[in-house]
Amino acid sequence: MATETTNLHTENNYIRKFTGVDRFHNAGYFGERVTAATGENWSIKNYNPDDLVLIPFGDGYGWGNFSGGHGSKTAATFFQVAPKARLAQLSKISRARTGKDCYCGLEDDCLPYIEEYGITSVFCSFDMICDKYLAQKYQTVIDGLGTFNMFVAAGNDSSTDYVELARCDAVTTVGAYYIQNNKAIPEDFSSTTEYLDFAAPDRQVVKFAKETGVTTYGKQTGTSFAAPWLCGMACLVNDFFIDKTGKPLTHEAMMRFFRDHCVDIGAEGFDSKTGHGMVILPEPSEINVWKYQTKEGGETMYKDENQISEWAKENVKYCNEYGIMEGDADGKFRPRDFVTREELACTLARIHKSIQ
Repeated sequence: MATETTNLHTENNYIRKFTGVDRFHNAGYFGERVTAATGENWSIKNYNPDDLVLIPFGDGYGWGNFSGGHGSKTAATFFQVAPKARLAQLSKISRARTGKDCYCGLEDDCLPYIEEYGITSVFCSFDMICDKYLAQKYQTVIDGLGTFNMFVAAGNDSSTDYVELARCDAVTTVGAYYIQNNKAIPEDFSSTTEYLDFAAPDRQVVKFAKETGVTTYGKQTGTSFAAPWLCGMACLVNDFFIDKTGKPLTHEAMMRFFRDHCVDIGAEGFDSKTGHGMVILPEPSEINVWKYQTKEGGETMYKDENQISEWAKENVKYCNEYGIMEGDADGKFRPRDFVTREELACTLARIHKSIQ
């Protein structure tokens, strides 16, 4: 079996820097606590970086069974973000038919492996007829898993068409932008739809090591390469939260985290070309862990919540929920500590911004 080390190609450094991925890498988060999946496949004899690829349906099942094919290129894009995450080939995820008795590949074929491997995210580049019955099945499965995120490429048909699975609320639909002169520009071909959630970069360089040397494929364009990039970012976020709290974010919390760290591209607010905008990962040390994560059996704001006086808890919770005051990166509020002038300035600035 041919294996190789996943190298972070220098040609993609500017994309990692632009999207904040390098902030997580610099803090030591590369996705090693996380297992993700792809809706495609290829032969692992040709591409299996660090033996991280899992093949629940056997090697070579499906299409794209060669290095340099669509499946391996999108996987290579994912590994440019989360180079230490495991990646399972769930190529049967796209098997479906519509109607009341519709067959859902996610539910009928892939669910056992999602649970066995602890998969938290999957990226897909496919289209299928998706009526309300199939959308409901996907919604039910994803809601039942709790911490599962499904990133689907929006499509490359501009304003004429988009992937129909986007109609499912539980699915995260991803459009594409490219970076030029340190500015994000939406790809003209990226499908436009009211169901779009976020935009992510494409035009990554991918490489494959072979016996004859390294084969380099130039900048890959398409929403097919935006979806694995955003999926990789979700893996870095979960890697961080697992490290800090012992468990990944729920789907709802992940979407909230992404929206909180979105930057508009062009039009202010939500639009049908870039969704909520582009996700820029923050410095891990600046993340308020307990704003997005709760402990089992209750909504714990901070690790040291029991040290907060009863008369103050309601107001502390209010300030936490509305972002007026935040705890430390380690999840503690430290209610007995003195407040410095700079901390007071930050709090007053948040209050002022909230009433403007």
